[in-house]
Formats: sequence, structure tokens, C-alpha cells
Amino acid sequence: MNPRRSTRNIKKTRYSALNADILYHLCQMMYTDKLHGLVNLSMIDKCTRTVATPFIFDSISSYWLWGKDSESRTDFKRNVEILLKNNRIISSIRTFDLYVPSTTSIPIPSAAFILLTLPRLVKLSIHVHDQHLSQFKIKFEECSKGRRPRSPFPPSLRSLDIPNENWIFLIDSFSHLEYLVVASHPCLGYEVNRKSMASYLQKLGTLHPGLRTLHCPLSFVADNIKEIARCLPDLSEIGLRGRVSQIRYRGCQFVARHIADFKMLPKLETIFFSDLPVTWISDWEDEPDTEGNPIPTLGFDSGTEEFLQEIEERLLTEDGPRLKSVIVGPVVYEVDENRRLMQSSSS
Repeated sequence: MNPRRSTRNIKKTRYSALNADILYHLCQMMYTDKLHGLVNLSMIDKCTRTVATPFIFDSISSYWLWGKDSESRTDFKRNVEILLKNNRIISSIRTFDLYVPSTTSIPIPSAAFILLTLPRLVKLSIHVHDQHLSQFKIKFEECSKGRRPRSPFPPSLRSLDIPNENWIFLIDSFSHLEYLVVASHPCLGYEVNRKSMASYLQKLGTLHPGLRTLHCPLSFVADNIKEIARCLPDLSEIGLRGRVSQIRYRGCQFVARHIADFKMLPKLETIFFSDLPVTWISDWEDEPDTEGNPIPTLGFDSGTEEFLQEIEERLLTEDGPRLKSVIVGPVVYEVDENRRLMQSSSS
């Protein structure tokens, strides 16, 4: 058979003939790498738009709802109303970031609190400065009235990211909190009181003993680790920040001093060190970035390398916690079968 002739007999499948399963996998691939392209794809026809909507609106931020003028609530209210009119979009949102520009002097629009009641919400982030805290509490209380339990949050909500310990009152309104991050963006200028944060550990352990992940601005010192282990013994991931960089020249002593405390967390799988010293070394990647600029290679100083070595020798032992990964700044190290740290190819 002539191969050139046989290809002419292949029946081409038109895009409109693709079933929903194929469209779903197509959208899933584009969601990971090319969200903008997925938005364009959704404009082809109604069927594609139906399949693509849960991917496009899986995560939203109120940043995009403010419009051009952060001093006016008109655009914000109008954009929220448009959003709420589409039930398909509302049922797709699983992550919501409540963002209020630091430059705005107006109260948080009431429409923003409607978004806290989204039926399938799983993750909530609050990026609001404390100047709006008192008004937020009043509005939040209004949203909670007449609800059983007394909370505007849906039962599906599992994750909370807050600016500082002043917003910890929100944990009272969770039916089941698994993931808590406090002060994840210190560069935004949110004030943090570490002593106050430590006092909330007991409350956190009482209300949510099943918490699996905790990131907060406490130091890796014996008293903090012991208190966390006492209140939240089932943690699988921990990330503490605050004076961790002081171990720069005493990594060995630091790990040796706290090894017994880490053993108090038998289910610990991931430790996140965010404050270790990181330096840009004078080496460059072969491929430039999208704008043609050379990319510097990220490296650590000798103190950090010593620290990683001590983790291997003192923590990755038979009687130590069953760690699966150690994250140092932006770099992820996975624990291999020989209980050694290997840099992840994705970091």
C-alpha cells in the first residue's frame, strides 16, 4: 500500500467533535503551564467554556476586582456582582485571596465578605493591613449572624494564610483546619509579635488538634519546638522563621541541641528553613531569561552547607523523625532511600 495514499484516507476529527473527557484533559494540561492560553481556548465554544471554567476560576484574588481606582468601591462592588451572577464560576472557586491595597483609605467593601461564603472554598488568604482589622471584625461578625455554626465559612475550608497573629481569631470559625500560615509575606510590612504568637499555640492545639501544617514567625529554639510538639503532636510540616540565620556559623551545635525536640514530632515529614543565608554567586546559566537577561545561579555559603551536612548526620537517623524533604529558602532537598539529602530537580 502506498503510505502517502493511505494518509489521505485518515479521517480528521473536528474540534467540535471532541468529547468532554478529551477537553477536560486538554484544559488540565494548559492549566498547569498556560493559563492565559486556557482562557483563550475557553472562548471557542460553549462546551469548551463549560469544561474550562473550573480551571480558570479555581483561584481568584480580590486584587483583580478593585479596578483602576483603589479609592473607589464602585468598581469592586460591580465586579463582585458580575461574579456572583454566574453559578458555574461560584462553584468553581476553591482558593480566594482577600487583598486590600495598602494605599487605600476606604473601608473594606461589604461585597468582599460575600466571597468568604463561597460553597467550595478550600483555601483562604488574607492580605490586609491591621488598619482595617477592627472594621473586618465587625463585618465578619455580621456575616456570621444567623449561621449554624456561627461562621460564614463553608465546611470545605481547610487552609488559612493570615498577615500576623492579630488575625488568629479566624481559626475559631473553622470546622476543620489543616493548614495554617502566619506572616508568609514579611516583606509586605505586616507587624508580628512573636511572644503573642507563641501564646496562641495552646488554643490552636485545642481547637484544631488535627492541624498538619504550620508556618509561623517563631524561632527554631527549644522552648518553641517543645511547645509546638506538646500542642500539635501530629504536625507533618513545620516552617518557623525568626533568627534562624544565627545558625550560620554554628549549624552543628544548633541541630545537636534540638535533635531531641524534633523527635517529639514523630509524624514530621517536611521542615522549612526560610531564613538561612542565601547568596548569588558569580556564575550564570547558559540560557537567558525571556527578556534576554543572563540568569545568576543561586548558591549557599559554607555555613549553610555545613548545616545541611549536620541534618543528614544527626536528623536523618533511624531514631529521628521520618523526614521526606528539607526546604532551605527556595531549594527543596528530598530524602533518598539511603537517608541522604538530594536536591530536587524541580527546585
